[in-house]
Amino acid sequence: MLFYQAQLYLFWSTLVSYMHGAALLGTAGVPAHRFRPFAAATLEALTGDGPMGFLGILTRAIEEGASPGEANSLRMQAVGAGHVVEASREAGIDTAGPAALRDLFRRAVDVGHGAEGLSGVIDVIRHPGRAAGA
Repeated sequence: MLFYQAQLYLFWSTLVSYMHGAALLGTAGVPAHRFRPFAAATLEALTGDGPMGFLGILTRAIEEGASPGEANSLRMQAVGAGHVVEASREAGIDTAGPAALRDLFRRAVDVGHGAEGLSGVIDVIRHPGRAAGA
């Protein structure tokens, strides 16, 4: 049952993220069908073995308990997520999803994972009440 719940969350969050991207682009007159190939290429790359193969990269980092962030620190990711929130706000679309992601990244930075990579977020997911410096 936990696999099912985990898959549902992945399914919904991925599709809602796609809808958010389509809505954001829609404010500039870009139809969803033009975004679809970009989204599909991103999903394919994320699940592949190439340099964008973050599903494999994150799996290894989680299992090894290591979160290298030399090329893409979590601090940088939090700033980038903030840009998505601002772009959404400026476009007049809902910001709740991107803001939740930005806030998750910020909490991970606040508890000391800012120099780490994206996988540093798992600590905040696993220990939501952990305070900065704990």
